[in-house]
Amino acid sequence: MHAPSLMELLPTPFRGRFLDAKLFASGGQGEIWCALDDELQRPVALKVLKSDASDYAKRLFQREIEVSAQLNHPAILPVHDSGRLIGDRPFLIMRFLPDTQTLDLARFDVGDPEVARRRRVGAVRRAAEALAHAHSRGVVHRDVKPKNIVMTEAGDVYVLDWGLAKVQEDLAITEPVVVFQSDETCVGEVGGSPPWMCPEAAHGALANLTPQADVFGLCATLYHLLTGAPPYVAADGAERLRLAREARWRPLPESEPRELRAIIERGLSREPEARQPNAAALVDQLSGWLDGVERRERARALVRATSRELSSAEVAAAQASSALERLQASLASLKPWEGEELRRPLWREIEAEEAKQREAEQLELRAEQGLRAALELAPELGEARERLADLYSRRLRDAELARRVELATRAESDLEACADPRYARLLKGDGEVTLLTDPPGARVWASRYIVRDRRMIEDKPELLGTTPLIRVSLPRGSYLFHIEREGHDTVRYPVSLLRGQHWDGVAPGGQAPQPIWLPPRGLLGEDEVYIPAGWFLAGDEDARNSVRLSRSWAEGFILQRYPVTNLQYLSFLNDLLQGGASEEEVMRWSPVDRDVPIADPLSRVFRRGPSGEIMAFPDHDGDLWPMDWPVFQVDFWCARRYAAWLSERQGAPWRLPRELEWEKAARGVDGRVFPWGDAPEVTFACLAESRPGRPLPDRISSFPQDVSPYGVRHMAGLARVWCEDLSARADAP
Repeated sequence: MHAPSLMELLPTPFRGRFLDAKLFASGGQGEIWCALDDELQRPVALKVLKSDASDYAKRLFQREIEVSAQLNHPAILPVHDSGRLIGDRPFLIMRFLPDTQTLDLARFDVGDPEVARRRRVGAVRRAAEALAHAHSRGVVHRDVKPKNIVMTEAGDVYVLDWGLAKVQEDLAITEPVVVFQSDETCVGEVGGSPPWMCPEAAHGALANLTPQADVFGLCATLYHLLTGAPPYVAADGAERLRLAREARWRPLPESEPRELRAIIERGLSREPEARQPNAAALVDQLSGWLDGVERRERARALVRATSRELSSAEVAAAQASSALERLQASLASLKPWEGEELRRPLWREIEAEEAKQREAEQLELRAEQGLRAALELAPELGEARERLADLYSRRLRDAELARRVELATRAESDLEACADPRYARLLKGDGEVTLLTDPPGARVWASRYIVRDRRMIEDKPELLGTTPLIRVSLPRGSYLFHIEREGHDTVRYPVSLLRGQHWDGVAPGGQAPQPIWLPPRGLLGEDEVYIPAGWFLAGDEDARNSVRLSRSWAEGFILQRYPVTNLQYLSFLNDLLQGGASEEEVMRWSPVDRDVPIADPLSRVFRRGPSGEIMAFPDHDGDLWPMDWPVFQVDFWCARRYAAWLSERQGAPWRLPRELEWEKAARGVDGRVFPWGDAPEVTFACLAESRPGRPLPDRISSFPQDVSPYGVRHMAGLARVWCEDLSARADAP
């Protein structure tokens, strides 16, 4: 006599319909068989109670059948049918899932922790969607835990085991406080699984559990998936039950995202009223977090791409700028009469580099748009905000260095909008000054330049301190320092302090600030000005044959305060004559009347007079040049010969100033366009349009506004000046 098979125990309506039944899984109270539904040609699962199952288990099984039949959700296995075997054992028929696994940590181990976290949250959200459907139908699961949630290989999630579910206001099955207890499960008035159990269930209020009990179970499940352990960990089930009653779960690791921790911690609140009201509310919060993560990931991808574009744009712009400076310098080195044949190749190279520069600017603009798009996706994304702040801070510094006020204002506004604390000091605008002197112990008075009546003038001086001065804070702006020490001439030392800049006087290639030399009193003549060594802004991209505004360094030098006058130049010519030079040689260095052929002896404005000395004669226009006019109509070699004569006479190494030296002496260090500031005011200098009538020079004491920060006069008007390294000059005689 053999024991009847499951197929033989099926009642008549089902017998013969299910083929090839095989035991799939077996538990303490029941079994799951898989079979083929021959009528519908689909695999099904038959869940059957064991013959020795308790009456309580039978009642729970019946509850699962009733609850499952009321629910219709893709994450809840549908019950196709139910019945009783011969012998009165209940069974139910549902969809068969051959490839499922319960939720655990390893199930989501994909290598990338961020991706794994998103998948874990996504699985719990799917389970929460199923429970939200149940809650909408008045059903509370009451035993939500990882083992009651399964996932297929395809990623489909299902909530199982609805045996402890509460339907609407129906009371729970009442039994003794604990009928059956294992490490994870207890049933009766205390029903559920202690490692994931809400406090009210642990206290035995099974009949009064609300949807917030399922919220607790969902958050406990997510806690387990994120940490690898349930909220309550203890040596035995009784201890876990005690922890559950007190809601004493271990804090989540700080490594978990703050927003996600807040969602879980709320769901694990001791009081049900403090949790999310139901699973639908939890779905909304988890969906919001997942959407935020997805947006942040898309935003981060944009940041990565734009960071590469920004790096490429910076390199390309720097290379083009360097090439343009070199090409502009080559173009400026050509003599005025050297024509198109020599200039054309340089023009073409300049056009090519300017095109590269425009391409770099476009690349930077695209990168900026990408970073802005990243912030629109994820406003809290710090790396996008930081990249934008880096970009705007560089633009701000470059614009202020180039004295581009509108661009600087826009960059400042953009940088402020980034609210990046790294640039708080830059936005404040303060800088620092380190100042050493040789010898030390000099008092430094600081006068800030202010604009008044279209001129930059010194404001009231304030004592900055005594040298050495180390990292003294000052608001950004242009200053003129007056450095005073007993026994030494006062030194005028302009300073241009940009945002966040440390002005320290470290020379190119140097490691420490270079002390400012203080000339001993009496070393400088009344007509001599000392220009200290240091950095300054040189160039003007709007000027003809000039380079872009950039920082340059010049060593200290001494310059005459006024242009060389006719009187001084006559002294030079007469000294040559008295020293034995021939009249022909002396006339070579004499100014030339521009309207008289050079071969004509009368072309020389200064020539020998009746007394035998060189003297001034009226020029072709009948003008007799006053002795306190600057000498003009001399060529480069005349100017150089005068400097050599003066050097021999005074025993000092006089020479013509170099271009950068002249520019620093005229403009100071802040890149101002004119010695008095940026306003193109013709009344401040002796220019062709400064007065009515014929344009003529004037006395060196005229136009007091045409004075540089160092006190040098007439550097914007009166007469053009030959420089030592100026290449646009005549060949040597």
